[in-house]
Amino acid sequence: MKSAEPLVLGPKKLLRRQRRVELLQSLGYVTVVATLAMFLLDGGLANLSDLPSWLDALSRATSLVGNALLILMLLLTARVPWIDRIVGQDRATEAHKQLGKPAFYLILGHFAFSLTSWAISDGRNVLAELWWMVTSVTDLLTATLSILLMVLVVLSSFRFVRSRLNYESWFITHLLSYAVVGFSIPHIFSMGSDVVASIWHLAFWTFLYLFAGLNILVFRLLLPIWNSATSSLRVVMVKRESSDSISIYIGGRKLNKFGAHAGQFFQVRFLTKDLWFQAHPFSISSKPTDKVLRFTIGDRGDGSSLMQKVPVGTRVLLEGPYGVFTQHSRTRRNVLLIGAGIGIPPIRALAEELAGTPGDVSILYRTRDEEDSALLTELRDISRRRGHRLLVASGSRPANGNWLSRTALSDAQTLSGHFPHVASSDVYVCGPQPLTEAIEKTLRELGVAEDHIHTEEYAW
Repeated sequence: MKSAEPLVLGPKKLLRRQRRVELLQSLGYVTVVATLAMFLLDGGLANLSDLPSWLDALSRATSLVGNALLILMLLLTARVPWIDRIVGQDRATEAHKQLGKPAFYLILGHFAFSLTSWAISDGRNVLAELWWMVTSVTDLLTATLSILLMVLVVLSSFRFVRSRLNYESWFITHLLSYAVVGFSIPHIFSMGSDVVASIWHLAFWTFLYLFAGLNILVFRLLLPIWNSATSSLRVVMVKRESSDSISIYIGGRKLNKFGAHAGQFFQVRFLTKDLWFQAHPFSISSKPTDKVLRFTIGDRGDGSSLMQKVPVGTRVLLEGPYGVFTQHSRTRRNVLLIGAGIGIPPIRALAEELAGTPGDVSILYRTRDEEDSALLTELRDISRRRGHRLLVASGSRPANGNWLSRTALSDAQTLSGHFPHVASSDVYVCGPQPLTEAIEKTLRELGVAEDHIHTEEYAW
């Protein structure tokens, strides 16, 4: 393994991280603004003499900006390392979701404006014009299919729909996002007058599509297959941790090539007949070594229930590691780790890997049943050896609506009573989303700045 990196703390580290985030955001803004600026500088609003010409101009503008947003969206969820190291997968996914609605409305607007403009110019009603489009021009047929697939993907993203889908159905549906872009490309280059208006326009759009495509191909497909195959990854041991969780040990050769750190997660694919088509996000639950990576998996009722029975010897494909829920995000000497339920694996790994002297690291384990808690024995052993302070808060959530305090004191008062240095600490929180949000609220009440609250959200 590589030698331990020196611990760097302080406000300068935080400032450098913020600047990298701002630079990444700026690149996104510049891409979108550039598409619109080229449209305007190329006379996109010139010669607007009648309704069809106005609709045509709107169609072109919405197409350019909408497709730029689609490319950015694909990059944000392509699990690209250089994006992940800056913002982490949860923030990248959140940005992807925020861009989804404007991209959808713009592309839908492009379709409606184009259809109406052509219908007026050809003297047909819109249905007759649509029929002509899909039966006469192949590139317009694929573009229409792209729109229909995009509607399906967007519908699956609505909360009331997503809550009724299991992870596997949602994942397969969202793979259609690649088909949305793929089906739209032919008509963009064959009929998009702005894209081929000059060598500079053509070079700009060709670069965008190739850049996004190569990042997806290399980091989403080729590199995971190569790393997994050359490391000969297999399940070497399965251990029961609690009534609803197991640890799966994955062994192989030269696993340091993955560059994994405690707190990160992988997309794990077990190559059995029932699981090979599923990739699930699981955190490392112990400090990674050159020969073994361990994941602790809870039975959540989806494909993870099948993983409870994965046999030793099963081949494995890993994508990752991902996430910034690591000590590299730390800027303060004092650290508080808060884990709840199956959110405890990355907390346990961080407790083992975090640099520091005795007393620097404190741990709060929120669990329903102290006698049936995954990894608790290991946390106690690590805390004893390294001088961490460990507090186990067991039992169901208090009846008073709090997440921690069972007395008249507020959660903030109880938490600060147990951990007096919480306001001057970096706090890492991992657990079910509702509980994580409640903990974040308590931390803000105690004056912990957003930059010092670290969470990793795996919800889909």
